[in-house]
Amino acid sequence: MDKLKDILEFHVKKYPKMQPCDAVKLIFQNEFGGRHLAEDGAGSLAALREELARVSSDRCQQENGLIAEEIGNGRVRLNLSAVDPAVLPMACIHAIFMASSQKRDGRMASFFEKLAVLETAAARGWFGFTAADLQSYIKAYKAKGCPPVHHSAEFQEAYAPAYRVIDGRYIRILPVIAKISRLLCLKEQVIVGIDGNAASGKSTAANLLAQVFDANIISMDDFFLPGALRTKPRLDEIGGNVHYERFKEEVIDALKKRTTFKYRVFDCSKLDYAGEKTIDPKPLNIIEGAYSMHPYFGDVYDLKVFFSISEMDQSHRILMRNGENMYKKFAELWIPMENRYFNHYNIKGNCDISIE
Repeated sequence: MDKLKDILEFHVKKYPKMQPCDAVKLIFQNEFGGRHLAEDGAGSLAALREELARVSSDRCQQENGLIAEEIGNGRVRLNLSAVDPAVLPMACIHAIFMASSQKRDGRMASFFEKLAVLETAAARGWFGFTAADLQSYIKAYKAKGCPPVHHSAEFQEAYAPAYRVIDGRYIRILPVIAKISRLLCLKEQVIVGIDGNAASGKSTAANLLAQVFDANIISMDDFFLPGALRTKPRLDEIGGNVHYERFKEEVIDALKKRTTFKYRVFDCSKLDYAGEKTIDPKPLNIIEGAYSMHPYFGDVYDLKVFFSISEMDQSHRILMRNGENMYKKFAELWIPMENRYFNHYNIKGNCDISIE
């Protein structure tokens, strides 16, 4: 619960006029997000439209016109008063909010534990209200069944809150979402390439994007070399670790035809193919994975995105995700091969957007 204490301390300092209901609302959103607002999709969109119409964008303080406040548990408040509709359209904001609201990880037992942390903080004099006021509010609140909470009149008057609670992972890729939205307005078919370091979040980003846009996701993991082709000359070749010839033939050339197609899937446990995937035509097609921008494919992407990660964070993620045995292979073989490819072809430098 130490992270929650940090969150509380941040919000207390920024919003000293918080009332008991505002503090409980923060805890509620930390645990459950904003899913109660998403239950009526049409109503949620109408409410967002009205709220965006009320707020002003002249308080923008961060690059891309976006401000997010962390509320813990992987969630943030996206400040609507700092959103420029020309950068991030309302439809994208709503799609992000609806996708974020699908997360159903909240539990009442955990919520009550966090309320206890809140009460402890109040007893230590953190807030402008008393511990007795908070206890009285929580008692009445629990008697009502712990429904969603509205901000107090004091909070609304002082801070004019206008935000949506979203999955914090979207903040990192908001520039990508904004760019894709513009491209889809201009083109019938958009192809996005996501390349970058191992464990930098490429697959996660692709899946998040597909929750906002109706998109195909094609993974380069399906196109590593089968065992029969893993000769020393081929593996010594920069970028030769991927079966780029098959990828161009089965995916790149097929996408250009804008018809349903299939491609073979590589199974690393067998070092051979294992079944097929079918791709139906969609306006947005996301190709993610290392080597997705191999020069053999030519200039096929409408948007190229590179994901970076520090060596320390990369090592930690791979160890947590793949275990020590696989980490050794990453460290001694695959990561050096990827780095040779990145450096030789200046992959990051040739991308439109770089995500750190």
